[in-house]
Amino acid sequence: MSVEVGNQFKNVGTQGPMWVVQRLLSGPGMIPHAILTQNGDTGSIRTISISALEDKAMFERAPDATPAAAPATKSGTLRGLFRIARKAA
Repeated sequence: MSVEVGNQFKNVGTQGPMWVVQRLLSGPGMIPHAILTQNGDTGSIRTISISALEDKAMFERAPDATPAAAPATKSGTLRGLFRIARKAA
C-alpha cells in the first residue's frame, strides 16, 4: 500500500477520529513520514511514519477516502512540518 496526500486513516479497533494526510516528508537519511490533520482540522496535527500508517495492526485506511487535503508544497523537507506547526501555534 502506498500513502498519498488526501488518504484518510483511523486507529484500528476504535471509533476515533479520521486523520487526513496533508503532506509527505522524506529526505536523505530520514525515515519517510506523513503529516496528518484530524478531519482536516489544522489545529490537530500528527506526524506518523509511513511504515506505521501501512501497518494494518495499527491503522486502517478509510475505504472511500476523498482527497480533501491542501496542495502539498515543499514536500520532502522538514520545512513544511515547521510551517504547519507555526500556523497551529
